[in-house]
Amino acid sequence: RSSNAKSDFLARMSHDMRTPLTTVIGLCDIALEKNSDSEYQQYFREIKNSSIYLHSILNDILDMQKLTSGTITLHPSICYQQETADTVRAIIQPLADKKNIHFVTDLHCQDNPCYRCIDTTRVQQIIINLLNNAMKFTPEGGTVSWKSSVAGQTDDAVMITTVISDTGPGMTPEFQKIMYEPFSQSHDNTMASNAGSGLGLAIVKKLVDLMGGTITCH
Repeated sequence: RSSNAKSDFLARMSHDMRTPLTTVIGLCDIALEKNSDSEYQQYFREIKNSSIYLHSILNDILDMQKLTSGTITLHPSICYQQETADTVRAIIQPLADKKNIHFVTDLHCQDNPCYRCIDTTRVQQIIINLLNNAMKFTPEGGTVSWKSSVAGQTDDAVMITTVISDTGPGMTPEFQKIMYEPFSQSHDNTMASNAGSGLGLAIVKKLVDLMGGTITCH
């Protein structure tokens, strides 16, 4: 009962906080458009960035609560894999450019246009989450790669293997044992000043499990 009450409280609190945060972000956009003073522009950008970051943490808390309680369901639909890849690339490439990171992609759908029946939003969430982590912990001038290939196919399903790698410092064997637990963070790595909520990998693991897939780390 205590655990359920805690989860319900976190979900309600997170949901209630998202609305005013969205308002803050919107007002910052208006202020940035109407105020040309460089000092104030910087203030509003910092407020907006902090609000967006907090908003992402609240979304993580809501997703984690839904996944833990089993209230998230998949909604597969036909999608063109190239479009899905282009959406992910459009989100990740600016992060790579900002840190001068070489972002390499090797996706089978680039050479062979194909479509799949998947929950596009959740698949993108998994890939973006993992790539965000890679970008976050990879030093300037490093490399992050995203590779995807068809590993097997039956009449009912296609098994796709996705590999995300980077030239960051990696994770200790100790952390790898708990990396998918909620709120777990590596204390040996101080490279990322904005380490996040510690929910990202836990959400990825639960979504992968929900899709009947597997995830491993080396």
